[in-house]
Amino acid sequence: MKQSRRRNQKIQSVLSLLIALSLVIGPGLQLAQAEVLSGAAAVTLAREPQQTPDGLGSASFAGLQYADPAAQIDLVQPPVANNQGSADLSHPLSVPPGRAGLQPNLALTYNSGGGHSWVGHGWDLAVGAVTIDTRWGVPRYNDDKESETYVLDGEVLAPTAVRSELLDRQAERVFTRRIEGEFERIVRHGDGPGAYWWEVTDKSATHRYYGGTPETGRDASAILADDSGNEFVWALKQVRDVSDNTMNFSYVTATGEGVGAAQESLGCELYLSAIDYTGSVADGVTDDPAYRVDFVRASQLNEPHRTDIEINARGGFLRVTSDLLRQVNVTYRGTLARRYVLNYREGAFAKTLLDNVTQAGTDGVPFATHSFDYYDDVRTDGSTYAGFADSETWDTKDDNIGLAGFLDKIPEVNAAASALGGAESVGGDLRA
Repeated sequence: MKQSRRRNQKIQSVLSLLIALSLVIGPGLQLAQAEVLSGAAAVTLAREPQQTPDGLGSASFAGLQYADPAAQIDLVQPPVANNQGSADLSHPLSVPPGRAGLQPNLALTYNSGGGHSWVGHGWDLAVGAVTIDTRWGVPRYNDDKESETYVLDGEVLAPTAVRSELLDRQAERVFTRRIEGEFERIVRHGDGPGAYWWEVTDKSATHRYYGGTPETGRDASAILADDSGNEFVWALKQVRDVSDNTMNFSYVTATGEGVGAAQESLGCELYLSAIDYTGSVADGVTDDPAYRVDFVRASQLNEPHRTDIEINARGGFLRVTSDLLRQVNVTYRGTLARRYVLNYREGAFAKTLLDNVTQAGTDGVPFATHSFDYYDDVRTDGSTYAGFADSETWDTKDDNIGLAGFLDKIPEVNAAASALGGAESVGGDLRA
């Protein structure tokens, strides 16, 4: 009986505690349930309110990036005067980046005092070369003596052949720039005027090879020489960085066309034809360049040769530039990435001038064009330029000194003496 009574007391105590707790938390629980069913659920399930421009405020667009209408368009800066008094201008040609930053740096460059090239008068597209300095005359190509002075990318190298006695020919001779600033190691490989090629190493251990490579030695396809094999121009053949990534340059030697009144095919010129980059010569790596830049000339498009043909014989042979650069095609694995089309027009004195450069994308459709105007004081309306005056008869006058005697009776003799000086004589025998 006692145990049953104690159990009933415990049950009553628990029930009393539960009733007390329900009286304390019951109203709050009912209120929370009401909030969930009425307000909280509505906020959670409702659609996000639409934002309007008025709700953004005046400073909300500060970080917004607008679309750039000039994106992927190669902009050209205005001409700038240099310390020689001529104007310089550069039109960049964009190419995809190469591995480790090794890609060609291409640009159409203009100099108002420049001469002819395969890009018209005043313009050029060059990638670098070693040439012979012809300011002191035509090269002699002496077999035993250093009879030539060399120029690397426009800078004269030392030793020269004009400031001291001629040195003996030496294989693997090391040169420096006369005005040093790059501190590159310049080595001429080979032992004679018909066997040279060049290696230039900069401070980052990047090698540039002109007229050959370590694998091929002298490469005749990148050299312009005379009929005897004497070399005059060594074009840039390869660039190789410290990781053995490569950029290779290809050339073609073409015969000049339309020379003289007879329109003959004479002389030759070395033209850049292609650049392949993202290749490699590292051990165990396939040399498979992904990117290629092709340079298409007018003759390859079956277009007529230019009328202002450039002819010179400074190298001791006839060098004729009769072709024009018409297209630059950038491809990835054979697929077009970008194209530049160069158009020309005739300027004063029949000079070929670059008229415009058109850019096209992967579909070949043009999307931007840069056009160029030139000051023309020769053919402009109202111009006072007079290159040639009207023809006039030049009267040298007569000094009134007559030739007396029988000479006056000979019709073949002009008895009037020239004011410019001179002599007249008639021979013969007079017999009795």
